[in-house]
Amino acid sequence: MSTSTTIQSPNGKYAVEQQDDYGEIGMGSPAFGHITFRGADVQFPDYLFGEAVVFSPDSRFVALEQLVETRPFRTKLIAVELPRGTVHFIRLQPQGTATPQRWESTTRLFYRVWSVGSAAEVQSWDAPPPAPAPEKKGFFSLWR
Repeated sequence: MSTSTTIQSPNGKYAVEQQDDYGEIGMGSPAFGHITFRGADVQFPDYLFGEAVVFSPDSRFVALEQLVETRPFRTKLIAVELPRGTVHFIRLQPQGTATPQRWESTTRLFYRVWSVGSAAEVQSWDAPPPAPAPEKKGFFSLWR
């Protein structure tokens, strides 16, 4: 019996399915597990991700917390640009977690960082503008 959870993008084109292997890595740790992307050719078969999956309002990005190692326990925050699957590195937390919280707009992500011995704080990341579409040249432009 599968107990996977699916988080749908706002535009309905993409989804992140959290596999049924989500659980604590160590006693009292947050839950991590494998994910599968739907609607985009993006896969991370060998990585574990946290439960927070946050799509931007325009579905261009999905922010994820990726487990880096358990001793010391630390995670990194990434944003995957869809549909191409471009990974944007946002933050590597030295000892602790970097967890996506919410998108304030289509380009500003708020996330929470926590480190051993420090108070948690909220920070933000501004996404890059979309890449310009390649210029299409007509057949006759070759003779200019």
